[in-house]
Amino acid sequence: MEAANLGAWAPTQAILTQALEAIAAVPNFAEDIGAWALAALEITRAYPQDRDDDSVRSLAIPTWFYGHEPPNVFGDHIAKFSPTPCAKICC
Repeated sequence: MEAANLGAWAPTQAILTQALEAIAAVPNFAEDIGAWALAALEITRAYPQDRDDDSVRSLAIPTWFYGHEPPNVFGDHIAKFSPTPCAKICC
């Protein structure tokens, strides 16, 4: 999981600690990506965040450097990479 997104998502230290304990049970996605994602999704369901204001937002940016890394679920938004730069499309 991406630490920055998790830190921005957690409203209190207590919830952050509980989230860290939960996701530590499945520390990587290599063996079972479903279990890895479910551990994080269960935390977001247990502690839904009210994001009506603009005080905290986080952007999950998957590296995709290796081609197999999934995005994490704690970002408010997930970046999407495009093979064609906007300058080519827009001009």
